Amino acid sequence: NRNVSQNLLNEVTEKFAAVESLTCCRLQDLIDDQYLTRLVLAQANGLTFTVVRGLYHNSENCYDVDILAVVCDFFGCGMGELFNVIPKEWQ
Repeated sequence: NRNVSQNLLNEVTEKFAAVESLTCCRLQDLIDDQYLTRLVLAQANGLTFTVVRGLYHNSENCYDVDILAVVCDFFGCGMGELFNVIPKEWQ
């Protein structure tokens, strides 16, 4: 059982390592579409301006899922609308 689990984990890890895609946060589009500011978004949701700025400029490498949930709830969207995933062959 342990070997099967380890083999499965290795297989999944190899498949994900082979995927090279670019993930782009669309927060700037969502804010602009509703004529908001980053500061308004931050204050309305108890987020720091730094966090919102990082999402807005797509400069973060790692996102806190709780923060993403707050942003999605605010805009009434899902993660698929907040992010675009661009496959390597399209870059």
